[in-house]
Amino acid sequence: ASGRMEKGIGCDINPHALEKGKKATENYVQSGGTAEISFQYAATMAEWPAAQQFDVVSLIDVLHHVPPKIQANFCTTCDQTR
Repeated sequence: ASGRMEKGIGCDINPHALEKGKKATENYVQSGGTAEISFQYAATMAEWPAAQQFDVVSLIDVLHHVPPKIQANFCTTCDQTR
């Protein structure tokens, strides 16, 4: 573990992806990782963790699901949620 992250939240619409993340976290902790990592189901941005600020937001395997006409607005909205 690098020790650079203190806390993380994983959000996904896919319960299988959340379970994989939880399993990876178990492995991380068993290998000495100390960051507090949690996972939560979120199908819409309205379901994202409320009243929290993030240093980094990573949208992996997301943008290609957003219609091209609204991708710019989607990215702006994500940026404004901090």
